[in-house]
Amino acid sequence: MAAAGRDVLGALLTWLQTFAPPSPCATPQDLTDGVALAYVLHSIDSSWFDETWLGLIRDDAADNGRLKVSNLQRVLQRLLEYWQEVLGRALPEHHLPDVALAAQSAEPEELRRMVRMVLRCAMSGAGGSPTLPHTAPQEPHTAPQEPPLPHSTPQSPPVP
Repeated sequence: MAAAGRDVLGALLTWLQTFAPPSPCATPQDLTDGVALAYVLHSIDSSWFDETWLGLIRDDAADNGRLKVSNLQRVLQRLLEYWQEVLGRALPEHHLPDVALAAQSAEPEELRRMVRMVLRCAMSGAGGSPTLPHTAPQEPHTAPQEPPLPHSTPQSPPVP
């Protein structure tokens, strides 16, 4: 990954920390078990990412590759449901992260895709109101450009 791509992921990690999840999220490795992402999603919309769903995310997965993949699959599946049912949007398959690669090798590009989906949930919010504890991270203009995630209206803000 290019330096600009690492900077983007670093900015996204800093943004995740503003939600003060109970597990660390300062490095890409910290995201591989899905726990921090799950707690951030719960903070964004606790009625959708509820306590029952949160209870399915194993917080003891740090050293178990299969549990890490399972956690990230649960997070991704619920994110996709949220995008479809709450935000009224579907994601093309080429935008989806490879959770196995993310969990097993902390692949920055795959983790960045996952966090971008979470950021978009926070920016869109249930009912159209953003759920941002602080401003969204600004990506450097030199960051490699990925096709934007689909929007429901042409007036939607650009996706980082």
